[in-house]
Amino acid sequence: MGAVDDFLSESSGGWESNRLENWRRRLRPEILTWMHMEQRPVSVWRHSFPRVTSWNDKKNGGKIKRAIMGQQYVSHESEDILKAQFFRDRESGLRQKPPKKCPFSFFLQWVQDAIDIGDLSWTRPLFRFEVTNETDEGPVTEVRLIHAGGIVGMFGKKDMTTDEKIELKNAGIILRVDGKPWEGAWAQNATAKQSFVFPIVDDSAPDKGIQITIESKLVQQSVAAVIKAYREDLYDPKTKMTVSKAWDPFTEPYCIQWKYNPNPKNFNETYVATKVGQVQITDQIKELISGEKPDLSRDTDPFNPKSLRSVFEAHCVIDGIPWDDFFGAFAEREQPQLNQGRGRVPEVGRGIDSAPPTPHNTGVAAPLSPPPPVDEQICPECGADNDCPHVACDACDKPVLQTDASCKHCGLVFVAPGPSPVSAAHVPQPVPPPVAKKVAPPLPQAPLENEFGVGFGGVDNEDDIPF
Repeated sequence: MGAVDDFLSESSGGWESNRLENWRRRLRPEILTWMHMEQRPVSVWRHSFPRVTSWNDKKNGGKIKRAIMGQQYVSHESEDILKAQFFRDRESGLRQKPPKKCPFSFFLQWVQDAIDIGDLSWTRPLFRFEVTNETDEGPVTEVRLIHAGGIVGMFGKKDMTTDEKIELKNAGIILRVDGKPWEGAWAQNATAKQSFVFPIVDDSAPDKGIQITIESKLVQQSVAAVIKAYREDLYDPKTKMTVSKAWDPFTEPYCIQWKYNPNPKNFNETYVATKVGQVQITDQIKELISGEKPDLSRDTDPFNPKSLRSVFEAHCVIDGIPWDDFFGAFAEREQPQLNQGRGRVPEVGRGIDSAPPTPHNTGVAAPLSPPPPVDEQICPECGADNDCPHVACDACDKPVLQTDASCKHCGLVFVAPGPSPVSAAHVPQPVPPPVAKKVAPPLPQAPLENEFGVGFGGVDNEDDIPF
């Protein structure tokens, strides 16, 4: 599939200083755009997490102003893993495509596993951010907490039970204010979300040149719908081909208007894109969008692990989180082996060479799951073909008893799953919620035909252009 079609069919899959201002705040929240012909929009997956920032407030006599603001961290994981981040195995409850190298994803998986098995309450605060500013009325302090359930997206689930709502209320966690979702709860979600980096020219301000804007998937879907509809208009069912390439804005540029609706009846109508044929391209704009590719690295390069870890550790309010296992030598961990929930946990602190540093073997017992097959289900240790008491060692995969304190083959030391690795030194430990077996959502069904990468009617279309 070409690059154009990758963009059109996306579904929930240097320094550039020339930033587009927030066009949604305009008196009329709309913008006429021309997309760069050489640099297509780029898909990025980002984790959102707070940070404390400060600046000189010129409106207040140059006093230092501090605020808690959001920071976006581009994930180190591949897109295929991130698109499947919420799919879990029906039997074990484990992720079908676990994280392989992103420290942020490892941490979120560790939190989710700890909640699932009851070692960590979903209402437990994990991080605390606090800023104080001097005002004419005296000091004003702002505090923001990030909870275990909030950071993995549990506060936004639609099937929340009455007991769960009561539990959140008793913990002082507010989900709705005046009947509307409260940002303080749902904004805690740090799971990776897909966005798109668009290099565009604003038709009303071409003198500003190519500007970079990061837009939600809804904008991408709206723009893709415009391109697809134009291609359909130019499709000849007799030849099963498009009659021209005018539909492709990267070959034959045309203006696309973006509109923002702050109060849509349907969420998918928040953004509406429209082809505006009466707006003609100028020589200035044509030169801009056909020129040198802009540098998007500021918005597409993965985050600096050292920077994120410093924020994590500075604001974390619980002890015992194995940061080294998430961040240490992360670049070399291309394919760490999961513990797969064999009922034992390798000794924490032995180092990443002794046991792969995954969320399943960092001090939290994972859900039990059957041991992998050995010699067609015949155990080489005891010869049993069923009800075998042995499991595979996490390091060498040779059979050991679940009750063994160490592996007799490689010497790996195990510790039995004990108390929660988190400490109540900073925050009182709430009663953990009952552990329920997770059931994976149904697997997505593959489309009957490739909607964009194949010509309409399922026939290859030679007019398809890489996107």
